[in-house]
Amino acid sequence: MKRQASMQGSPSILIILIMLSLSAFGVLAMMSAYSDYKLAEKNAEWARRCFVLETRAQESVGRLDAALSGVSDADFAGEAAAQGWEIVSESPLLVSRDVSDADAHLRVELALSGGPGPRCRVRTWRQWQDDFVYDGGMNIWNGA
Repeated sequence: MKRQASMQGSPSILIILIMLSLSAFGVLAMMSAYSDYKLAEKNAEWARRCFVLETRAQESVGRLDAALSGVSDADFAGEAAAQGWEIVSESPLLVSRDVSDADAHLRVELALSGGPGPRCRVRTWRQWQDDFVYDGGMNIWNGA
């Protein structure tokens, strides 16, 4: 009589392989979720810093507008300089100010005009970051 081959170990091997592949996919999913979490934290920090710069610039523009309300049109340049604004041009009267925080910067440029209507008109509201510099040196162990 012929002896039949035993098939008792095949389901066990299949179950072990399925468990190993599910474990590997689970680890990959956890690593992906963690990297997404870290990226979201960096994005939130960047947005927070942008909002801080925006707030500081808005407060500065508000202080300048309030200071210009009690000044004659001829004294706008002097009052803007007293508030810490840089005079860019006399005719038309353009003033600018840089607001910085670590490596993020915001430049606000305003056109000031007297008479009816708004005293401050935003010409430029530009944000930028410092250039990224790669570390050129390689730290190679010299054997000492």
